[in-house]
Amino acid sequence: MVYTIDDRQLLKLWIAVSCLGHVNEIRDALARSELLTRAQVHLTAFVLDLQPLPCGLAGSATAEDI
Repeated sequence: MVYTIDDRQLLKLWIAVSCLGHVNEIRDALARSELLTRAQVHLTAFVLDLQPLPCGLAGSATAEDI
């Protein structure tokens, strides 16, 4: 299945990836846990906001179109 993604969703994904990128730098277990929870919240919101592309358009897009 193909999904559409807007700028708001990409921002959520970028924030989650950024949080995960900083996890190893944090020594405090509580702070690390909070950062992982924040990443999980943003990833969950990203996935729940995905909207499927209408069936007629899903097969017509190629890598060159994107």
